[in-house]
Amino acid sequence: MPSGGQQQHAEARRHGVGALDQPPLRATPRWKPVTSAARAPAAPAREDLATHPKDGKVILTIDDDPDAIYLLRENLTEAGYRVIGALSGQEGLQKARQLRPFAITLDIMMPNKDGWEVLHELKADPATKDIPIIVVSIVDNKDLGYRLGASDYLLKPFDRDAVVAALARIAPHHGRLLVVDDDPQVVDMVRQLLEGEPYQVEAAGDGQEALEAISRQRPDAILLDLLMPRMDGFTVIEHLRQDPEHRLIPVIVLTAKTLTAAEHAMVEQSVLKVIQKRGLDRDHFIQELRGVLQAYRNETSRE
Repeated sequence: MPSGGQQQHAEARRHGVGALDQPPLRATPRWKPVTSAARAPAAPAREDLATHPKDGKVILTIDDDPDAIYLLRENLTEAGYRVIGALSGQEGLQKARQLRPFAITLDIMMPNKDGWEVLHELKADPATKDIPIIVVSIVDNKDLGYRLGASDYLLKPFDRDAVVAALARIAPHHGRLLVVDDDPQVVDMVRQLLEGEPYQVEAAGDGQEALEAISRQRPDAILLDLLMPRMDGFTVIEHLRQDPEHRLIPVIVLTAKTLTAAEHAMVEQSVLKVIQKRGLDRDHFIQELRGVLQAYRNETSRE
């Protein structure tokens, strides 16, 4: 008997791009006009994050049309987002796992691996299932898109305001959390505590992995253990404190260690809260997390 995911995928193939022919001419989005003199050659799929301002939220755009990616980048950069392009479904899946973007915009009509397949795989993968996905396509099948897990569905041609509004509907409700702990059971515990809450959890096994993850994409908050191999939590706190780009990221220490007076004095300069792992209460934990994220958003909005 086919699984629920297989049934969903079969339904997508029956109703989606497999039953449609590629149109001879792709519809043109209603975006801000860009003159040919001002336009650079479109090469969006091989970009490095270092080429973009580091304080924007990352949007992964999966579309086989480089013009569509170019236009999204031109317009969403002005709204404070960083747009990274992927010209195929397979490349999009790889970049989604690598970047853990704030959101994904997804075309449906693509060769080899179409948007229905990509949407299904993203929502089936624990590493990407919580990333909001906005379908942007000429295929008008919103019911199927929502059933497969899309958070929004826009039809081409569309305008800038429609995409910005769809992203704004995500912004107040989702928080990206980096859990830094060498014990995978702690990461599972945090995920269970936040089940049903609008938080995307990413894990790092030690301090070095945490700094690498932060350099790829700044999280909204860090849940940090103190005792870890290779690089401990105290060293991570010191690195963040000396980094002007990341020193404002709120840090919650989640530890089983009983801190000495000297350790308390060290962490209280940079840490918003110290929570003991033993007897962790779900409601209290969520309340503390909401408060930290709201304070962070208020602070960054004034920057």
